[in-house]
Amino acid sequence: MINQERMEALVPAQPSPANVRRESVDAPGGVYHAYINHIVVAYTSYDILLRLGFLERMQEFLPSDAPTLRLENRATVAMAWSEAKALRNMLSDLIQKFEALNGEIKTGVDLP
Repeated sequence: MINQERMEALVPAQPSPANVRRESVDAPGGVYHAYINHIVVAYTSYDILLRLGFLERMQEFLPSDAPTLRLENRATVAMAWSEAKALRNMLSDLIQKFEALNGEIKTGVDLP
């Protein structure tokens, strides 16, 4: 597991014009946090919608011959194409740096 100090070193500082003051505040109701392991993408010519969920196997409630996967939709995020491209660039850079320190991230895991 990577520690916070090493993770902060991986995230590049976001540039901002010298004459603009930047302030980060939480939304009035607080910041929503959700763990996800499932993403569905929808889009229009104007924006992208990410539907974020948690997928789990419900084996303890069902007989072993009838496995069921349960998808709990936890959040949706909509963004403009330009923000999606900026997000892609940030994630690509971060993943490259993470893998340089920790090895390749495995993808395409099959559920039992």
